[in-house]
Amino acid sequence: MIKAPRMLMIGPADRSSGKTELACSLIDRFSANRDIVAIKVTTVKKGDQMCARSCEGCDVCTVTNTNYTITEEVDLGRGKDTEQMLAAGAKRVLWMRVLREHIDEGARALMAHVDEDTFVICESNSLRFLVDPGLFLMVRHKRKRRFKESADAVRAHVDRVITYDGSGFDLDLEDISLLADEWALQTDAAAIVLAGGMSRRMKTDKSMLLIDGAPMIEHIHRQLRSHFKQTLVSANDAAKYAFLETTVVHDHESDQGPLMGITSALAESRHELNFVTACDMPNVDIPLVRRMLREAEGYDAVVPIANGEIEPLFAIYRRSVIEPFQQALADGTRKIRTAYDQLRVNYLDVTESGAPINLNTREDYDGFISQATTIK
Repeated sequence: MIKAPRMLMIGPADRSSGKTELACSLIDRFSANRDIVAIKVTTVKKGDQMCARSCEGCDVCTVTNTNYTITEEVDLGRGKDTEQMLAAGAKRVLWMRVLREHIDEGARALMAHVDEDTFVICESNSLRFLVDPGLFLMVRHKRKRRFKESADAVRAHVDRVITYDGSGFDLDLEDISLLADEWALQTDAAAIVLAGGMSRRMKTDKSMLLIDGAPMIEHIHRQLRSHFKQTLVSANDAAKYAFLETTVVHDHESDQGPLMGITSALAESRHELNFVTACDMPNVDIPLVRRMLREAEGYDAVVPIANGEIEPLFAIYRRSVIEPFQQALADGTRKIRTAYDQLRVNYLDVTESGAPINLNTREDYDGFISQATTIK
């Protein structure tokens, strides 16, 4: 899998879905401040005399003589998708026509045409099998119900399905932003940072340890705020965290551990889905978080598991867990794992990629800082 955090991929759910309209809207919005390279990928079945479009003079079918063809758009005026993206402000527009069975070969050649530090907007479904983009959106037309085959094949990877009604989208484009090295979408969910622990093993307040010159909790909050509609901090000292300029939620009852912190914060959340993280996990794996959000359908919670160990303090919780968590607390339960007995939990195996790193001791913190300094 080719990692491409600076790529925003747009897949069409059907013909005339509105994908190019969305791509052009985003290019127009961001190209004034960033160089944007636009890419269109067209797959062709081997032996096709014409592609599915059968458009005379569109040049798609010339790919039948080679495994793939990559060209750069330089013309304007004929109304082709690539011309529209160029007119919208893209610095370059690349078009790859590729035989379906050679998509792997074509994808690697295509990525070699784009600098690693360049932001990309790409129209494709098929490329999602080979490229892991920073954001993957799918556009469907309001009048069409069915998803075409190539769209169905990648629906499990979609971060947001957007509906187009012929004139606009059911998405506020302001929810999409460009960060230093990735695309971000403020999803309809809340992020909760737990900061009510005693830090006994660290022997100092973990949330205020410095990372990149800022308290660790601020370092975490910065990573989350561009990806979530709401952020909350679970803590019993609102004044201490006022600098974050976000809502601080007090435990409904003190000294009951993180289960109480999660339950109290969920009660204040405006959203059905909520990402919960501890304040000692400095680097938020946003692609993993988005994957967990996608995997939440039909479950009360999505919890990573690596080498048989679960991580309940880096997980997705629905508000549906509030009542069973309250009952568990009333029964004297303080362990989150025990409270799971009444939930539908999707344990997501992350053994291959590794569990999120948390800093429990001073040695953990010093090692993390040392490694971060070495990488820089």
